[in-house]
Amino acid sequence: GRWEITDAVRRLASQVVDGTINPEEITTEVFASNLNLADLYAEMVFMDVLWPDVDRRTLWKAIEIYNERDRRFGKA
Repeated sequence: GRWEITDAVRRLASQVVDGTINPEEITTEVFASNLNLADLYAEMVFMDVLWPDVDRRTLWKAIEIYNERDRRFGKA
């Protein structure tokens, strides 16, 4: 989290100092592209199963729940 944001800010600041980008050109998309894990995201699945009881079937059910989600990636 914080480390990745700090690293992206340093990278962008370096590009500004080098003259390869103007501060006005820094958009949310440009910022996101400078994140180390820009192409990855995380989703959580909450189930009523305590950790000691998690097994392959529980994991498989979590994967099924994940696959059934309607992802809009921020779009309404």
